[in-house]
Amino acid sequence: MMCSRSPPLCACTCVRLHHCNVDRLWEAFLAGREAADGSRGPVEAQFRTSNPTVYNRGLAPFTQPNGFAYTSTHTFTTTAFNYVYDTLPAAQAVPCADSTNTGFTVSGGPATCAQLAGYCNHATHGPGVQRVCRRTCGVCTSSANVREEQIAPSTETVITFGKGGGCKLDLTQPSFVVHFFLVPTGTAWVAPGHTDELGPATPYYSGDGAFFGDAKGDTMHDPIFVRHIAHFAGNITDYEVMALYDEGEWGGALLPSPTFLHTTAECGGGAPVPDASWFSFSSID
Repeated sequence: MMCSRSPPLCACTCVRLHHCNVDRLWEAFLAGREAADGSRGPVEAQFRTSNPTVYNRGLAPFTQPNGFAYTSTHTFTTTAFNYVYDTLPAAQAVPCADSTNTGFTVSGGPATCAQLAGYCNHATHGPGVQRVCRRTCGVCTSSANVREEQIAPSTETVITFGKGGGCKLDLTQPSFVVHFFLVPTGTAWVAPGHTDELGPATPYYSGDGAFFGDAKGDTMHDPIFVRHIAHFAGNITDYEVMALYDEGEWGGALLPSPTFLHTTAECGGGAPVPDASWFSFSSID
């Protein structure tokens, strides 16, 4: 962080101290989890599977010596940055108990651990549920082996939304957000109706991808694709991709079809209507 001459020196110093102390507290938390779980793997897996979009996002403007951006995967140890803390705040023991306030919702109301029991090993929501429902999920153990086995191995995949030709998505369309759901094949799915219902406990919710349109230029009619990296347990063939759409403003209705798209000549005077052919689902080797 750089400080100009305009802010007082003490203000700049205090900001730096604040950031350093946050880093120190984060290291203390990780050390506590390492002592309880046997390694830092479980807490990293919780972050990776519960919020893969943020986990894989580059931490601009910070770059590695090889020119690639640092990501969250680099923030679980300080040794890579050639420093360690000589002292850390004392770690608090993690109680072997369920939280009375889980932070999750079911059918619009606060969810208890009894209601979340079926999500303990869920590919997306399991790590978060295990964190607040330790007794219900049976993760009250100091054994790293047992702890890590209860977090299902994650398969990394790419969901691609779009069409290569014909009645397709192009940059003349308005900006919007597509929300992806990975629903186990043959499972009944009740679609949420509002963006306020989306979160870590939303059944089968994988995340979203943004489309930025309203563009002008020579390439505005080229086909455009929205891609989303997803993590889940099992095989691709075990899941179906479902999607909902919103017009890009958080706090709005979720639509089963992007009815806000305008008509185009390529669509014969109609508007694009995405169907199953718009989605491809492939694993990352």
